Amino acid sequence: LADKVAEALPGSSTGDQAVLLLAEIEELRERSQLAFSRLAQLIEARPGSPLLPAAFRQLAQIENIPFRFFESQVNPWTEDEAHPTRRALALFYTGIVARQSGAPDIALNALDQFLKDFPLHPLTEEALLPHTEALLAARRLYEAGLAIRQLPENAELPSVRQSLPHLEA
Repeated sequence: LADKVAEALPGSSTGDQAVLLLAEIEELRERSQLAFSRLAQLIEARPGSPLLPAAFRQLAQIENIPFRFFESQVNPWTEDEAHPTRRALALFYTGIVARQSGAPDIALNALDQFLKDFPLHPLTEEALLPHTEALLAARRLYEAGLAIRQLPENAELPSVRQSLPHLEA
């Protein structure tokens, strides 16, 4: 049914929701590549969709996708000045997935760019902790120390506040 909805209503929020559902089903069936492809097509075709944040979040959570593949697919969006929402999400999630994949330099570059270009974005606070962790992993200790000292004044999210004692140690 979701296939029919996605085909019948492309370019609509309902069609976008159907694509998200189809990608989730593919992921549950352990067809990660197909799930990734569906979401990437949605993100490419609908950079202004209100469901873009959900599509990126789901894309970043797909298991069994090598980071280099993720990066190659998402990287063009990190430079797309014509679609700032898509660009911000691409930078943020590239940083998050890179950090989780053990690529601290790529994580740091993406999160640096995200924080510089989108300081008021709703995900900015969520980016602070992985950015600080990437600074530590890259052995940029002076900058990491500054970031750690600034975290308490910027931290409103419980996940950031809970991590502060571990970083300060």
